[in-house]
Amino acid sequence: MHNTEWSKMRSRSGSGTGNDAALKAAKAKRTSPLKMGFKMKGSPYNEESGNTPILHVDMDEGTLGMATNNGSILVNKDIKDPKQQQEVVDHEMVHIKQIKDGRLSYDKDNVYWEGKKFSRDEMNEGAENLPWEKEAYDKTENA
Repeated sequence: MHNTEWSKMRSRSGSGTGNDAALKAAKAKRTSPLKMGFKMKGSPYNEESGNTPILHVDMDEGTLGMATNNGSILVNKDIKDPKQQQEVVDHEMVHIKQIKDGRLSYDKDNVYWEGKKFSRDEMNEGAENLPWEKEAYDKTENA
């Protein structure tokens, strides 16, 4: 829009907002005439787990949860029992701490635990005898 046209429009409507009274009232109260806040519904962040996003997703049968390298927790969406959901989150939080501490990581082919490489093809992932799983089970079994 050309500047002279804008000036004409502004002079016709006062400040150009179309609601000068509301703007003046807001300025007097030192508040904004616009409501800018919003509340997210279904946020993946769980207050109990700090800033760890917890996402309920489709997972292979028999898989209850997974800690990701990016610090998120995935929980099988088919788990409906809140107590079981919390047990999965607690277990996966141990893995999140292991990842954050640099003790555990993985890629599509291997799991890396304290400097050792474990081939995913040669293990039963989630087995309690794996060192990172043993630690997680030990810390959450009777929590």
